[in-house]
Amino acid sequence: MQSNRTFAGAAPGLSIPSVALVLLVSSLPLHAQQPAPGGGASAPEREPRGTLFLGTNALGPAMTDVVLPDPCTIWDGPCGVPGPPDPPPPPHVSKSCIELPLVNDRCPTWTSPPYDSGADGPDAPGGLLTHGRVTATRPQGDTVYTLGTSDGRYGPDLDYDLVLLAHYAGSGSLRWVQRVRGPSSRRYAYAVALTVSPDGSQVFVTGGLHPTLAASNGAAITVAFDAVSGATQWSREDLPAWSQGVSVRDIESDGTRVFITGGAQSSAGAEALTIAYDASSGATLWSQRHASPMPEGSSASSLATSPDGSRVYVGGTYLGVIPPSTVLRAKTPFLLAYDAGSGSLAWQTDTGPDVIGNPWADLAVSADGNSIVAATGGAPAATSQDFELMTIAYDASSGAQRWLNFQRGGYGKTSFDSTWFNGPLRLSPDGTRAYVAGYSTSLTNPAMWFDYIVVAYDVATGTRLWHDRYEPGMSNWFPVLEVAPDGGAVYLAGYGRIEANNDVGHYVTLAYDAATGTRSWSALWSRHASFGNGLAVSPDSQRVYVSGFTSLAVDGSYADISVIAYDAD
Repeated sequence: MQSNRTFAGAAPGLSIPSVALVLLVSSLPLHAQQPAPGGGASAPEREPRGTLFLGTNALGPAMTDVVLPDPCTIWDGPCGVPGPPDPPPPPHVSKSCIELPLVNDRCPTWTSPPYDSGADGPDAPGGLLTHGRVTATRPQGDTVYTLGTSDGRYGPDLDYDLVLLAHYAGSGSLRWVQRVRGPSSRRYAYAVALTVSPDGSQVFVTGGLHPTLAASNGAAITVAFDAVSGATQWSREDLPAWSQGVSVRDIESDGTRVFITGGAQSSAGAEALTIAYDASSGATLWSQRHASPMPEGSSASSLATSPDGSRVYVGGTYLGVIPPSTVLRAKTPFLLAYDAGSGSLAWQTDTGPDVIGNPWADLAVSADGNSIVAATGGAPAATSQDFELMTIAYDASSGAQRWLNFQRGGYGKTSFDSTWFNGPLRLSPDGTRAYVAGYSTSLTNPAMWFDYIVVAYDVATGTRLWHDRYEPGMSNWFPVLEVAPDGGAVYLAGYGRIEANNDVGHYVTLAYDAATGTRSWSALWSRHASFGNGLAVSPDSQRVYVSGFTSLAVDGSYADISVIAYDAD
């Protein structure tokens, strides 16, 4: 089954609210890029064709309200007809130019107006954590939805709201916007996941409500909107009586029901929590808790429904410690099958003591309903525990494991090479192929950069069909993945930053031939600071939409939600 559900790629194991991810990433240190082992730079995968001009800010974080002409331009390919020279930089901005093995052969078809919904209205300086998070399309192809978080205004008032934007797919103009605010006791609302009903009539979003950014006693909020008008149909805030706090991680709908999953904390410990709502009214149909056999507890991270709507599958992890260490390091991914109508548990399974891993980042059910494929970062328990990209297929009727594959980061690396998987899994429309994405770290005394990994598997046998490593000489973070509805292409989007410069980031988009893994095109886009982490493909497979945040401040100190569209061919 090819799901229209879209979710946020939060880093595995993070217990902080996922909206804080932007702040964490933007505060990471910059490093000078070092040669690859052996004395020389590793060969680029494609010929260098682009020149990236970067502006650097010398005034520091105090320069928060200065908006300058965009200093970042990529001249290459269809984008690459040389334009007018950049205007002379102001005194506080220095220009630098570095050659990279970039292939930027795609320009946006349209770019939405930046949106922050602050006190001064759209396009005003946004809040530090204003960002788009996930994107989905309406099956009719006329609307693109982006779910995000906004703090409402720039400054110390951190009254975050959940924001849902609807853009016209043809032009990128804003169709409508809805904001969700929590009660005064839980004013911090953050976005987590979004799904569109199969008939395109409803949009369902879920997120968290907290009294402060660091608070753990949050509640889950789920809201249904009319997909055409944006009118709110119902809203549910859940904090079960037995629970001291709830965090939600994923959402799915089969058209008649809406399912959310995550974790709940109580005096008995952390437990996985799954709730089913009636899609038309929001009434709770059933709620299930799943306790861990390990004392540190459990939490659910992803879910998927069967094509016939009879079952809902929930993936998560049991938490534990590997002696003699006292660090919470060992994790056992588990999978649950519930009857979608009653919530009764049909079967449960886990990876057992021989495998450790992060929570399942994504699940997918094959079109015939016979197989479930799950992916995350993991490793054999007997190894050094440098996590690799781990993919497992299960029999959907019994939970029996069919195959297990690990994919290491790649080549040309030395002291540390492990895939930190926080990205997605998607199946081909016919359910015969699984596509998995992640990113690999490399530490080479002292440089650190990250490369995207994409792998394709045969769902029936687990045979690896192709894989690609994207290493353009910059760090690439938090990939999201989608497959074109016609099955011909696979797309990856994320965030890229050049570690050798004072670079604050770009939207990165890659297109692959789904059959061969050949990279068809790649694109970078930014306005000073940009972070892409939402991705969708139009129902006719002709357009690709990428969302995230972009900053109009040179130093990246505040951000607006932005959506861009590319022609697929």
